[in-house]
Amino acid sequence: MDLLRLQQGLLYWFRMNGSESKSYTAIENTCINICRPYFPMETNSGEIARFAKHNIFFPLFRLGAIEFYGDGKYAMAPTSCLCNKKYVIGCNMPHRIKEEYNLELVHDTLRGIEIYRRSTRLLEFICTEGISHSEYLFSAIFGKIPSLDTLVNFWEDDVSIDASGYQMLVSGDGWRRPTEPVNIGVFRKSDKVYSQRLAKISNYQWKLIPSRASNPDALNIASMWAEPGNISGVVFNSSDLLLRIKNNMFPLLIERILAINSLMHGCQLDSQRQYHLTAGEFNMLNRILGNKIEVQ
Repeated sequence: MDLLRLQQGLLYWFRMNGSESKSYTAIENTCINICRPYFPMETNSGEIARFAKHNIFFPLFRLGAIEFYGDGKYAMAPTSCLCNKKYVIGCNMPHRIKEEYNLELVHDTLRGIEIYRRSTRLLEFICTEGISHSEYLFSAIFGKIPSLDTLVNFWEDDVSIDASGYQMLVSGDGWRRPTEPVNIGVFRKSDKVYSQRLAKISNYQWKLIPSRASNPDALNIASMWAEPGNISGVVFNSSDLLLRIKNNMFPLLIERILAINSLMHGCQLDSQRQYHLTAGEFNMLNRILGNKIEVQ
């Protein structure tokens, strides 16, 4: 199965719809149709949807080629650029730019994001075309992101009198009835897929987790926040300065910044979800995640 080709198929579908936003359900159905030929006939749609979410849609959303526009709607991200002293990252740029500025092209992800060497003539083109652009500085972005603890505590309170029927999100094992009392965790009020999700922040205090329609990263944030120790599947290697992520619940928008940052360091992205960070950049990320990243 060629995942890149499938991702390009979904991106083409978005592009053909222009600025028209799509619901998550419409995206899921399109992903199922794209992936269906690669699965046995007896495979149910739910299994295909889970695969497509993590392997087709989320990679495009992480990169920034597709953007969230509120009220559960997604569409192509606007054409824009980020620049540092060496590189220019283009998002959904005009097709002709790769032909006219092929000497500056350093890396094409083939998924709506390209990286170019910064040059006067490229910047002149961006300005002439009226393409939105800004200077990129990691510390300016990450310095404004509050910790997960702050974000969760900011959510609306919920009064849960009887939590006996609640299910708890167990890392790597889905939703389960807790076998013993817990003071901190992520719950849902029933076994229904769209049941209200909650963050239990103490023995008697609960927070409503915003719905995916209002915040597609809310459940991911709650999941990372609730990890009792180091976040599973997230490791930083201090020798090669690579952060490796093998956790499907890692916040998508934080990972988007990590991907952009790696490109700005001149690194190419692959399917392994590993990102270059300096020691200082890692410390800023680890602060946001409650100092829960394993260091090797």
